[in-house]
Amino acid sequence: MNTEEQNAAVKRFNEERNKMLMSLDIDRCAYFFRLARPGVPCPSREVLEIMMHKARTAVVSLPLEARMHSKRWLTERGMQSDDDGDLG
Repeated sequence: MNTEEQNAAVKRFNEERNKMLMSLDIDRCAYFFRLARPGVPCPSREVLEIMMHKARTAVVSLPLEARMHSKRWLTERGMQSDDDGDLG
């Protein structure tokens, strides 16, 4: 695979990841997890939900409103977000 093909594959991966994160669909997250981590046991639905919210706070290409929602969701449950401080 050449550099152009690699860049296109990364772009497609990021687009699909972002769609999954925006959907907050746990089943879709589980499917995505299995694709990204073959052979690794999939976490529980509860852990997948937490992972999605943490990832939403870290992915700067997602809308700020969605990132802030996830930061609030995590904070309300006593968890830390994965943002770089840009969410306040």
